[in-house]
Amino acid sequence: MTFFNIDQHVSVNSNIEYILKKLGHSLEIISLSQHHWVMNRERFHVPFIEENIHCLIEKEKWQEFYTVFKHPLASFDGFIVCHPPIFAVLYKNFVNKPIIVQISIRYDFPYTDNLKQLKIFNDFLLSDSVIITANNKLDKAYFEDRTDGKKECKYIPSLCEYTNMTYKPQRNEFLLYDNQRQYQIKDTVNRHDLPDGHKWVDIGAFKGIIHIPYNISTMSFFEQYTACIPLFFPSKKFLLELYYQGARVLDQCFWSQEQHGKYGSQTMDKVLDLADFYSETFPHVIMFDSIQQLEDKLHDNSLLEQTTGKMEEDNKEKVYTAWKDIMSNVDYKVKS
Repeated sequence: MTFFNIDQHVSVNSNIEYILKKLGHSLEIISLSQHHWVMNRERFHVPFIEENIHCLIEKEKWQEFYTVFKHPLASFDGFIVCHPPIFAVLYKNFVNKPIIVQISIRYDFPYTDNLKQLKIFNDFLLSDSVIITANNKLDKAYFEDRTDGKKECKYIPSLCEYTNMTYKPQRNEFLLYDNQRQYQIKDTVNRHDLPDGHKWVDIGAFKGIIHIPYNISTMSFFEQYTACIPLFFPSKKFLLELYYQGARVLDQCFWSQEQHGKYGSQTMDKVLDLADFYSETFPHVIMFDSIQQLEDKLHDNSLLEQTTGKMEEDNKEKVYTAWKDIMSNVDYKVKS
């Protein structure tokens, strides 16, 4: 089967593209992302979408989208939506064509605080033509909570095999993902100090990667875990301490500071229970309870060797089986 995707992200759709190709399907991607170069893609512009993303429903931009893309997209069996999920409404007039939504961010953007417009969006997502998946457990739970449990969201973590990155430590330093440069940790290089145009092979050359997380799920995490790079994260206890002390952590989890349902910035303890790096899906993440404990673990070479060996092939079979099931369901919808 053939699918179409228009997207503002470069990684979530690329992960699906790679998997579908191995399963005998294809995905054509129109990238609107500023980071299109990462995947060696051309950047396209669709002004009436890009300039109206905050009011796609109010202005009914799916009508204009259908007028422009009706004939070019007629041959596709269905559509895949990743980032942002609101793009699902663009296919509203393509009746009888299935829409697969893979949620990788809180799905309700840009209508988090607009309950009237969110209801319209929710009603569309609950329709039979839409299949909902999420690449992390929070987005699964968040969607099901904000839609009152009326539809299951299937959890399928990303693999990001498109990097072809492998762990080949050739440097003595660790790579530090600390966007705010809050910490000075010995023997580390901040990711923002890497040269422009660096490649994935350069990432795999570090001894390991330390994350001071700004969100509960990132594509970088999937890329690095699949590459079997030892990953270091603050323990849940330590991360909550940093959060409540006002450190710049977890500051990109939610679109709004208002509490909507079970999950939000006011219930971070519940939110972290669903974070990728604390999940049994990824059991070999290395935790630290303090910066001092982190520095001690960085010098434990046996820990690094044991960890990378355990990470091999953790989730691949389950992920491919899940996508096979989705494709079987879609194939049935297309033929019926």
